[in-house]
Amino acid sequence: MKEWTTEHEGAEPEQTKENRRAEARAMKLLLNRMMTEKEMRERLLQEGFEPDPVEAAIQYCSSFGYLSDARYAENYLISMRRKKSGQMIRRELEERGVSEDLIEQAFEENPYEESDVVDALIRKKAGSPHRMDEKELRRTFAFAARKGFASSEIWKAIHRFQDAENEEEEL
Repeated sequence: MKEWTTEHEGAEPEQTKENRRAEARAMKLLLNRMMTEKEMRERLLQEGFEPDPVEAAIQYCSSFGYLSDARYAENYLISMRRKKSGQMIRRELEERGVSEDLIEQAFEENPYEESDVVDALIRKKAGSPHRMDEKELRRTFAFAARKGFASSEIWKAIHRFQDAENEEEEL
């Protein structure tokens, strides 16, 4: 009588074992935080996985929607849009391996008004509207600049902030 066997019974081919190990590790990494494909690839290669199992793991995670650069870009934009300039968000997404097309798509689907963000950051740093002395002005400017905003946008926001003091006094 002929025995019935499958490819996976007994000793698995080494490639399949390694693919499964890489897939399991990728899934475990995604439990902690979202990642881009580039970040996942770098992490798995750094941990000693061979390129073929790494690519198989990326395909596996992507097929279930667990690894998606488009979703990563959208979530990153939503979480950072009140803290950083659009330019800084774009640069950070590019560094993480997200394509320009996906970054543009995220910005189109999630409106981002930079002047509102820099105004809110200035209010956060300086408190209620008032005339700033030179030291406070420099510190506030530097704070907004570290968030990636252009000098012209920062100065406009500071002027709006200080002008708001005059409007409050008139009331």
